[in-house]
Amino acid sequence: MSSSGVSSRKLHQLIEDEGFKSFLPCVRCTRLRHACIRSDRSKSCSCCVRAGRGIKCEMPERTFTDSEWRRLVRAQDEVAEKCREALAAVMRLDRQEALLKKYAGDFIARKYDEVAQLEELERREKEEIERLEKERVECRYWVR
Repeated sequence: MSSSGVSSRKLHQLIEDEGFKSFLPCVRCTRLRHACIRSDRSKSCSCCVRAGRGIKCEMPERTFTDSEWRRLVRAQDEVAEKCREALAAVMRLDRQEALLKKYAGDFIARKYDEVAQLEELERREKEEIERLEKERVECRYWVR
């Protein structure tokens, strides 16, 4: 393989690795419906570099610069990251809320068990008092 083939392959890979998706794709990428990946290292996009020397990377008339587009993409990425962070925080709070509800349920159940135990103790005491009162009354009856 020729050295130009190797260097165009390397350039293609370099553009793919460090490039950015162009807002306005070149004429060839538009026709082929490819993503037009551009880099400051080449005037051609990765698709046109991969196609070879005979292909000219023709760009449509731009209304803004590539650097402006990169700033816009960077801002969009930052907003998307903040959205992911906010979603993660909401999910974390949802898990905390569910855990607190579980603890509240456990607390209520434990208190309910304690109340039931106290009621059972009171019932036993009342039965014991009634039994003792009955014995006392019977004892008086026998003593007379």
